[in-house]
Amino acid sequence: MLSLERVARVASTKQASGSNGAASPGGCTVPPCALDNFEAVVLEGEDAVDFAQAQFASDLGTLEPGHWQWTCLLTAQGRVVAVALLLRPIATRLLLVTPGARSAELAERLRRFVLRRRVMLSVARPAVYGLGGATSGPAPNVGGAIHEIEGSLRIEIGGVAGRILQVGGTGPRLDAVARAAWRASDAMDGIPWLEGAAVEAWIPQALALGRLAAFSTRKGCYPGQEIVARTHFLGRNKRGLRRAMLPMGYDPPAPGTRLVGLQAAPDAEAHAEVVLAARGDGTGVVLAVARDDAPRVLQPAGGGPALAFDPLPGVATSGVTEPKML
Repeated sequence: MLSLERVARVASTKQASGSNGAASPGGCTVPPCALDNFEAVVLEGEDAVDFAQAQFASDLGTLEPGHWQWTCLLTAQGRVVAVALLLRPIATRLLLVTPGARSAELAERLRRFVLRRRVMLSVARPAVYGLGGATSGPAPNVGGAIHEIEGSLRIEIGGVAGRILQVGGTGPRLDAVARAAWRASDAMDGIPWLEGAAVEAWIPQALALGRLAAFSTRKGCYPGQEIVARTHFLGRNKRGLRRAMLPMGYDPPAPGTRLVGLQAAPDAEAHAEVVLAARGDGTGVVLAVARDDAPRVLQPAGGGPALAFDPLPGVATSGVTEPKML
């Protein structure tokens, strides 16, 4: 297992050679790297924005050309299919960017609803890179301007490590240490990328997507909107996203791993379930959706490390924070 000091040395070497790193949760530097699992769904045409407004949970009425925002795609039952970055480089073109090699799946899901809309959907696999240099803060940015630099699109995600995502162009090589550090920073920032058992498992409020302005309770209809609005206005969500540090010596638990109180029986009802876990330095980070009545310290059902969970900064335990407006 690579130590925190080793990651710091790697980062320092890269910075000395001119690379642009970002501060990590552990106080070292997250080295820049290629992110080989990101893909994009491209929406183009006169009706691209109107179509996306009717399908995605975020409010594209606030998304001007040359800007980006977070979004999510829901089922009719309000469960989150995918969390994504939505870029609008020009008026008639959108890029839905998400990790997990899911672009073909998401494009096929969206094509069912095109009907007579003047929009073309395609799958793109641009080179994507993780960089540093953005202003850091306790939470990721909810959106902002797209910077076009040397044939690439760059957006400032910010967050604890002050990170930048670059789509297209050229950049640093693929590096396993740096890529793991980037994923751990995603978890530290509370970005609930979905894969495996976490897909279609939770409503947006349970994933604290309000802190990313990834869904709206004010705009018109979209799949799952009724569930989202009812949960928001009636306060029926009883689960929220929490974060814990993973001690050394333990592998990150898989999405969907059941978490229970200490000393609980293996078949006890779960207090929480893992959404995303990663190890990128001396420890590691676990994101989980927990019941409001869950104890702070949990462990994987059947045994494992004791994990002390806390809500993300600025988020109530139940994750019912009103989405921010850009």
